[in-house]
Amino acid sequence: MAKTIRTLALAGLIGAASLTVAAPASAEDFNGQYFLKVRGMDPTAWVVRPCDGAANPGPSHCVRITDGGSAESAPFEADAFWAVGYWTMKVQRPDAIVCDDGAAVPGFVTYSWDATSLEGQLGFSYDGSCEGTEAGSLSAPFRLSREAPAPEAAGEDEFAGEEYPQEEPVEEAPAEESTGDESTGEESGEESTGEEAATEEGGDSEATAEEAPAEESDSGE
Repeated sequence: MAKTIRTLALAGLIGAASLTVAAPASAEDFNGQYFLKVRGMDPTAWVVRPCDGAANPGPSHCVRITDGGSAESAPFEADAFWAVGYWTMKVQRPDAIVCDDGAAVPGFVTYSWDATSLEGQLGFSYDGSCEGTEAGSLSAPFRLSREAPAPEAAGEDEFAGEEYPQEEPVEEAPAEESTGDESTGEESGEESTGEEAATEEGGDSEATAEEAPAEESDSGE
């Protein structure tokens, strides 16, 4: 029995499908986090940032898309470019085609989607490497749903809000001041001793002066 390609669930994906219209996203506000939803496959997460790291895609309308991958597909990064209302991205995928026996065949996958509705088509060509298949091309509809703004890139505001330990003030040694006080106290003590000595001398003089008249009166008698 001929083997078939199960990549993108061919039988279910080829043809038109009714898709829910997502919120508008123009070329100037496409940055953010999205889910890529393809019928028959697990959704994958996209993170979209400007190619040049600026706040907006800029004149070239280029964004860098990081696909987180899933159990069915490998993650990848690629640039998408806006022109005339559509984004287009070409990706060299190592697993563009996965055969029934599990063999992965590399190839280019092209994504193209409306910048406003976020609905698009992905397409790829295959060379018939899977057993029982012939070379050809396929396309499948997909849609993107915006989940959140783009997270900050690594390195931006790296230290925002971080608290740094404050250096404790160095206590000054209270050495020389106490020595000065002691010497001052000694000097004050010497001065006070001098004053006391002067007072004592003065007291003796006064006492002598008082006794002198008494002696004179005795001699007169």
